[in-house]
Amino acid sequence: MVKRPAVFMVGAFPPPVHGLSMANGAIAERLRGLARIVTFDTAGARAGSGWAARLCRLATGLAVLRFAIMAAVRRPSSIYIALSGGSGQLYDGMFAFVGNLLHVPVFIHHHSFRYISKPSRLTRRVFLLAGNATHIALCPDMAARLKQLYPTSVRETLVLSNTALFPAAPRGQIRVRGGHPLTLGFLSNITREKGVFVLFDVLSVLDRRGLHVRAAIAGPVADTIAAEFNAALVRHPQADYVGPVSGKEKTKFYESIDLLVFPSRYENEAEPLTVIEALGFGVPVIASDKGCIPSTLRRGGGACVADDERMAERIADFVVDVARSPDVYEQLSRGAVTSVTNEATSQAAALSTLLGMLTRTNAVDGYVIPDRRVGS
Repeated sequence: MVKRPAVFMVGAFPPPVHGLSMANGAIAERLRGLARIVTFDTAGARAGSGWAARLCRLATGLAVLRFAIMAAVRRPSSIYIALSGGSGQLYDGMFAFVGNLLHVPVFIHHHSFRYISKPSRLTRRVFLLAGNATHIALCPDMAARLKQLYPTSVRETLVLSNTALFPAAPRGQIRVRGGHPLTLGFLSNITREKGVFVLFDVLSVLDRRGLHVRAAIAGPVADTIAAEFNAALVRHPQADYVGPVSGKEKTKFYESIDLLVFPSRYENEAEPLTVIEALGFGVPVIASDKGCIPSTLRRGGGACVADDERMAERIADFVVDVARSPDVYEQLSRGAVTSVTNEATSQAAALSTLLGMLTRTNAVDGYVIPDRRVGS
């Protein structure tokens, strides 16, 4: 029997369930059957303050020691690190340094724009400790920015979108505008940073311009803005709050809206699944230019606006154009479905490439994988 390669995976894993842990879990699931997976959960490195947090960080430190011993003895085929966005990078750097010392290929998967929006000395040091690592970016824009900001340490990159891990296959036909008023959709954690009050500003602008629309808002409301959010709903009777949605309820939500509005002002916004999911349903998207959103919408299906004091006005301009031109709307919907279809094919190939690199397989679905890594 051929011995399967071992892949050491470092990062947060479920539970709890959040974007980063879900992505790591998805990578691990794809690797099962191809390799022996050894996980090192660093969720404790992200803990806050107090004795509980100190104990969590101590456990993470012990995990680094265990990792070093196991890596020296078992010599894994690769080390995969889902990079933290903040101080947890201190521990990530230790894991990466061990791999570098042992000449084991290191792969660093980026899920945050925190150290891209604002360059970080800690991040720079982690990259130096990682040596000649392969950096996995969510989109071409992220890969380019990493190389620009950290030119001495980020050389090899591979683009792997969240669409590879959470496929958003087209689920509906190309949308055609009827005679009914547009329904704008907003789906996210409802916080100030995610732009829910920008949506209300858009509704006010459209009211002044005489365009009647509806709005459907979905997602959990943060306690810190609950009162302000409820007051805004009272002032805008054309907006309905439907609460958190998932599964069939989420499908019904996407089927009920004509346009997704995603005016996020969150500085660390990366590649929101909401935007990808909406495109999969043939729903055009108008969003802020945060993170990988421009890369996503550049393929078709929507547009981006700058995050400045005129964002609501610019979004309203887009809504008016779409409302008054059924042909423009149909073209955007067609672009949404086409972009998801094309991206599904290319990202399936990218995922196969990554799996081959992690397991050091020479041939994966027609790709020839060098012994160590491929360039970008």
